[in-house]
Amino acid sequence: ISCPTYTRLTRQTTKNPNTDNPPNPNPGNPGTENPQNPNPGNPGRNTVDPVEAAKTEAKTAIDASAELSDLVKDALT
Repeated sequence: ISCPTYTRLTRQTTKNPNTDNPPNPNPGNPGTENPQNPNPGNPGRNTVDPVEAAKTEAKTAIDASAELSDLVKDALT
């Protein structure tokens, strides 16, 4: 049985171009060039309160479940 010959690859020690980023031009908001919301407690106009949205979604699911239950009961009688 013969084994193939392998050439050892040498790795050059160059800087990784993906990590050599220039300084962020907007240090107040790292990782993005968009300005931060000046009032994070106020999400802005035309926004939906996530708690109210969850309550509405839960109520809709409960109502649909009750309706389905009634339909199944009617179908079985």
